[in-house]
Amino acid sequence: MHGFEAVKIKAAREWQNRFNRGLRRIRDELAPAKVPPYGVCLCSRRARFEDILVFPAGGFLEALWKGEIIS
Repeated sequence: MHGFEAVKIKAAREWQNRFNRGLRRIRDELAPAKVPPYGVCLCSRRARFEDILVFPAGGFLEALWKGEIIS
């Protein structure tokens, strides 16, 4: 179990690299806590941007309910 989870939610149809800045800053500020960063948008499938896992909104909720993200 992690102490923190970082989630950024955007009402965009595709994830843009500039959305990662805040997530990276949280990760860097809270290091060495190893904060897992997640992005959520209106995209159609999961994608990875370096260490940031981006979910479509429905996929994020499904993973959350299954305990795959925050347990």
